Parts: sequence; C-alpha cells; structure tokens
Amino acid sequence: MPDFYLEQAFAAPLTPAAERSLLQRLAVCADAHQARWRDCLVDGERQRLVCRVEAGDLQTARSAALCSGFTPATWLSTVPGTTTTVTGNDTRAGLVDVLAECRRDTAAAALEVARVRHVCTWCLGALRVEPGPMVMSTDGRRVLAFFRATDAEAVRNSYRRGDLPFDRVVALRRIVQSSPM
Repeated sequence: MPDFYLEQAFAAPLTPAAERSLLQRLAVCADAHQARWRDCLVDGERQRLVCRVEAGDLQTARSAALCSGFTPATWLSTVPGTTTTVTGNDTRAGLVDVLAECRRDTAAAALEVARVRHVCTWCLGALRVEPGPMVMSTDGRRVLAFFRATDAEAVRNSYRRGDLPFDRVVALRRIVQSSPM
C-alpha cells in the first residue's frame, strides 16, 4: 500500500495525555478505515506533527485522518525517487529523526528536488546523515525532507552548499504507544 503524509499544527503544545489520546484514536480509526499509521513525529515545541499513513488510496488516508481528529491537515505528496523509509527501530545508536523544510517562491519540480537529495555523499557519510523520503506540498512550494542523523546541525552542515537550502531544520521526537504516562 502507498504511503501518504499529513502535517498538523496545533495552537497549544501537545501534552503527554493528548499524545496518548491521539495514539488511541489513530489505532481505532486505522482499523475502521483499513489504514495503518506508520510514524508520527512531533517537533520540540510539541506544536507540529507530521505523520505517515499507509492506505489503499488518498481518500482512505483522509478518512482515517478525519476520524482521528486531524482537521484541517496539510497533505503532502512523496517526491518520486526519494521513497527510502527512515525507521526509528534501527540499531544505529545515537541517531535521531530530523525534518528539514525548504520554502520557495516558485514551485519546485519533483525531479529537481530528488536530484539534490544526495548533494554531497561524502558529507552525508562523514556527518552520519541518512536521507529518508522527501515530500512536497501540492503547489510545489514547500519541500519536507526526513533524515536520521546525530542532530539537526549535522543535516544543516551536509546541505549547506546544496541547491536546495533548508529554511528550517529541526530534530523530531517519535510518538509511540509506550510513551511514559
């Protein structure tokens, strides 16, 4: 099944209780709509959430998201050629999830975005940056790139000389069912 990405902003920071409630709703709604929530990542301020949902089609993904309480949510399309999945269940110690965002005045072409993904292979290896999928807004003016890296600064340094300068690079925390109560 294909992956779909959604982004949700919150007016107030998510509390641990709100995260647990969200996880419960995600599980119930995924079962009801034949979808599967793969990853939910929250920023350090706990006001922005990006989730990956696996579903048969976009309408199914949207139905599961609406059932879970995501409204309004921004839907993002996967950039072809960048579908490497970054998982937090690996054994590479010391790596965290990082999100890099690029905002543009004009729409980016998907192939252009995919081309600059590996701008400096040596930099990526030396700084322990593992590129994951890239997604873009429907108008092509926002690109989000997922990474596993030692920290956000490693991603910034890896792409400093690239053709796709990132406007914002932040470390994310994965929301999981075993969150402390």
